[in-house]
Order: sequence, then structure tokens, then C-alpha cells
Amino acid sequence: MAASSLKRDTLHFILQHTSVAIDKQIAAADAMDGKANAIFGVASAVVGLAALSAAVSNTITTSATGTSSTVQIDAPLTVTVLLFAALCAYVVTALATIASWWFREFQTGDYGATLWPEHWNDDLAEVQHMVAASIPDIVEHNRGLLREKAALLTMALVACGLEVGLVGTAVAVQTI
Repeated sequence: MAASSLKRDTLHFILQHTSVAIDKQIAAADAMDGKANAIFGVASAVVGLAALSAAVSNTITTSATGTSSTVQIDAPLTVTVLLFAALCAYVVTALATIASWWFREFQTGDYGATLWPEHWNDDLAEVQHMVAASIPDIVEHNRGLLREKAALLTMALVACGLEVGLVGTAVAVQTI
């Protein structure tokens, strides 16, 4: 459809309405970066606390009541295995978080460098039509990037949760 056949009010409405979607996507990406920072901070604190807790380890002997056997748990080996697994989960958290920070560029639909030199003498409706027509592709491109970023954050969150569980188990085994 040619720009001249569109009603100017309709074109203006479409342009205003759809351009907000891009701003919302950029804001969502910024919010995801903040969440990535928080997840990485928690994972770093937990791995630091795990290192402190690993400083105290000993062999645990437990007697089962009513039986003649004694169960021995080698706490240092068990704790070491748990803390190594927690460290691996921390590395996954770190890699997923860093990957979410180093993301491809989101498209913004910023035509500041081209509007004046290329379209200064065009009809306003034609320029608005050109800008409005580009927005769906930009939104779809950004939507794909947001999905990928969300998948990386989910991976970081799951790995961080696993790390916390492993460290908690190591501390519990150590204090039994």
C-alpha cells in the first residue's frame, strides 16, 4: 500500500503505537541484565561461603541405634565432591551470565543518521510509512534476542540454585 493512500491520522497512530514496543523491549533487556547481575552476585557469595565452610572438616562416625554396626562417613571426601560439583555449577552460572551480557545488538529503529540526509525533501506521510513499515521486523528481531537472553538467564538461575543446594548439602554433611 502506498504511503499516499494511507490516512495521516492512522499512520501517525500506528507509528506511535508500534514504536513504543521497541522501547519496551530495550527496557526488558536492561531488566534482564539487572537480574543477571543479581544471580551472578548470589552465586559468587555462595561459592565464597562454601570456601569458608570447607575449612572445617573431619571424619564423622555415626552409630545406628539397635544395631551392632557403625557407619563411617568420610566427610572431607563427601564435602569435597559436593563442593566440586557446586564449583562446576558456579562456572555454568558465570558462563551463562556472561553470555547474557555479551549479547548481539538490539535494533532500535533509530533513523537519526539517515532521516535528514536521505529524506529531507520527502512527503511526511511517506517518511512515516517507511519508519512504521520497518518496526515489525525490528520487534521480531528483538523478540528473538529476548528469548535467547531469557534462556541464558534460566540456565544461570537453575545452575545457581543447584550450587546453593550442593553447598547447603556440603555444610549439612560437614556438621553432622
